[in-house]
Amino acid sequence: MTRRPTLADVARRAGVSTATASKVLNRRTGFSAETAAAVEAAMSELGYLPITRERTPRATGSIVAVFDTLYTLYSLRVIEGIAEGAQVAGVELVTQVSDPGHVGAPTLSLDERRVRSMADRGHAGVIMVTSRIPADLVELLRAYGLPLVSIDASAALQADVPDVSSTHWRGGQQAAAHLLERGHRRLAFVGAEPANPGIRERLAGFRDVLAEAGAPLDDRFVVTGLHADATALSALLRRDDRPTAVFAATDAAAVGTIAVARGLGLRVPDDLSVVGYDDTYAPVVPGLDLTTVHAPLEALGRTAVETVLALAAGRPAPRGDLHLSTRLIVRGTTAAAPTG
Repeated sequence: MTRRPTLADVARRAGVSTATASKVLNRRTGFSAETAAAVEAAMSELGYLPITRERTPRATGSIVAVFDTLYTLYSLRVIEGIAEGAQVAGVELVTQVSDPGHVGAPTLSLDERRVRSMADRGHAGVIMVTSRIPADLVELLRAYGLPLVSIDASAALQADVPDVSSTHWRGGQQAAAHLLERGHRRLAFVGAEPANPGIRERLAGFRDVLAEAGAPLDDRFVVTGLHADATALSALLRRDDRPTAVFAATDAAAVGTIAVARGLGLRVPDDLSVVGYDDTYAPVVPGLDLTTVHAPLEALGRTAVETVLALAAGRPAPRGDLHLSTRLIVRGTTAAAPTG
């Protein structure tokens, strides 16, 4: 049986990206008349049949949630919210993993074949969680009539893709204000991937409050990316002028910081105060009394479901991203700054 030509075939024949071919197919902007002519000629030569589906308002039966991994407490909390939202809406939930990072786990390739399969199965839309979403994939999903919503995107998105996240910047402010109130003036930030928009916003909010208070964050006390490991943390906490408090961009980073500090003989919180972000660990790890910025992870999942189903029903996308409020939860890993 002859294989039906795909949009990727058209793009190759026309010498453009799949994203550009999709834009031409969907009569969007961002391409020249010459490019449009080349894509249309390629469609004709290959006998390509447009597969754009008009998503008119109708009952929808299922949605797809794509995670980069399910082996984190963050993912478990978010998927709980997505499942609750799907149950309330009366739709089925299909979960898939794009980059499992787990030996033996299958890797999902979101190519045109997979996207077409999603559309053919009648899925209402796609939710992608903490994943990088390339422009080609956005256009592919659009070409097949599948609305897309992101949760905590790990890289910048196209302006018309809704992203549901917590108020990262405000969370960084809340952590800084709490530590300043307890007298800390030498503070550090321990993060993860510095290119992640949420991590950058948490750091920016943290910096802003410290600067306003006259205690600007020393760049030498910012440990991110590949440097946010035990060796770098140990070097930071061994300094004669070591920080008396750390804001960690995630609860996992906070737990790692506490472990390194204790290994050096530092007492938490007497010698070092630590604040995390997300509020994932303390509720489920016995004995971990972590002060943290609570992110409404279940609510992120529920909101993403509501948003993708609204798009599938033909209602317009929300203007801008959707930010859900954070709040600081004070527990046992922060105290007054040590004297002397």
